[in-house]
Amino acid sequence: MTCFVTFFPFHFLHFILTQGQMAGSKNIYITGFMATGKSVTGKLLARKLNRFFVDTDKEVETETNLAIEDIFSSQGESGFRLLERELIARISQRSNLVVSLGGGAILTAENRAIFKKGQLIFLSTPFQQIWERLQHSQHRPLAKLNFDTLHQLYQDRLPLYNESDIIIDCAQQDTESICQNILQRIKEHENH
Repeated sequence: MTCFVTFFPFHFLHFILTQGQMAGSKNIYITGFMATGKSVTGKLLARKLNRFFVDTDKEVETETNLAIEDIFSSQGESGFRLLERELIARISQRSNLVVSLGGGAILTAENRAIFKKGQLIFLSTPFQQIWERLQHSQHRPLAKLNFDTLHQLYQDRLPLYNESDIIIDCAQQDTESICQNILQRIKEHENH
């Protein structure tokens, strides 16, 4: 008997959302301001925990076939936030994921309700360090704001970030150290 296997192209997130079991460990959501290392940290953390990794910004771009900057230009920030909210709602139907959130995902009440069902981790990074990283960024729509405006945006979001289950001080730490700190804090958090 001959067995044939056919591979069909499909979207990776579609695979995650349609395969596997619903039950399992809570999702880990990584939040923080732009340029705090959420994506790179999330990828490494997912590898260490043997979980799937989802970057919401990348998934919105993949689903729309548009760069975030283009979505902001054509639909405004509110249009982007709607796409982001719908994506996060779908992601929340699965478990065992490490999810890197866009810096503004925390602004939406519906998203915050979803994050409470998982573990929300805030990568706390000093604004000056963020500003220095943003000077080399071309693809972040809000990064084009001036120092004072961007700093005010950071200050406005900070109270929401600080409601996270776990806050990680990322000042001058490398990704490996940040991940080790997260793993330790998750373990401590689960024991309480």
